[in-house]
Amino acid sequence: MTTENLFSIPKLSVIDVIGEDAVTILHNLTTQSIKDLQTGEGAETFITDVKGKMIGHVILYRTENGLRLIGPDGQSQAIATHADRYTIREDAVPSIADEQYTALVANRSTSERILAHLADKSPTSADEKTKLTSYSFETNGHPILAYQSDWIGSGTHVFLFQPSSEDQIHDSIRKIVSVQISDEKSFHHARIAADYPWYGIDLNDTNLPQEADRDDATISFTKGCYLGQETIARLDAMGQVQKKLVKWKLEGPLPESGTVLKSNEKIVGRLTSVAPADEGGIAIGMARRSHFESGSRALIEGHQEMQRDQADSPTQHASELHHATVL
Repeated sequence: MTTENLFSIPKLSVIDVIGEDAVTILHNLTTQSIKDLQTGEGAETFITDVKGKMIGHVILYRTENGLRLIGPDGQSQAIATHADRYTIREDAVPSIADEQYTALVANRSTSERILAHLADKSPTSADEKTKLTSYSFETNGHPILAYQSDWIGSGTHVFLFQPSSEDQIHDSIRKIVSVQISDEKSFHHARIAADYPWYGIDLNDTNLPQEADRDDATISFTKGCYLGQETIARLDAMGQVQKKLVKWKLEGPLPESGTVLKSNEKIVGRLTSVAPADEGGIAIGMARRSHFESGSRALIEGHQEMQRDQADSPTQHASELHHATVL
């Protein structure tokens, strides 16, 4: 039986860059090639600074008069300021639209039902087409904008609408899908299960794009010059970063985000997002190069000390230590 999932996200970063030169400006600031996007098409990308560090992580869509960027809350001001800084005489004006929208995020099967009923559309999934797609439609006179993403797996859609119409749109969608609308905490559990990093939680402006381990979805290694390209290209030429995000399977009691992982008394990782799962939990977290491969194991910091204090013998202590394993 196909599982349906629908989550309410009260606030996201929504930035519009409007003007004839909007695509040119953003193309020079992003890791993905966006010049060939047609109206309604999009791509996942990082916004980078001159050192190749992340200013933001968004899905970016071509609009009739520019571009719209959508991503985790808290990025809008930094991205808008960054775009404005590199706009001199060009016609490209960034504006923040966070307060204009609230959102629902639906997995693939739920998105398909919503779009089929309300927009008369059969969505194209990300695993079937490199470029992402968007739709606009109405329900009972209330406009809805749908943007494809990978946030909780292939075929996910983010539905944006005005906060004043939230109750009516929720009611319309409940009549279509047989699932309760879950909260933002549940959304994060779903995107952790889908191995999708969240800017501001798993990533920030100290990270390089390759450390997110989403190169295929976010970075073009053939596009022309862009801000930070030298650093990113050099890392690609070297073959591997020294740390990157991986998905961990956790044993025992659920640790907190920020928990350190160790191997041979050395720190080899740190958990950034944690969610419950069968027989323990799952997590996204940074790993050192020694622990990139599936099956790599590390001790969960904190459980080690707890078990050492409680152990009656070295044998008991060794058997009760809790590990994290790279999936």
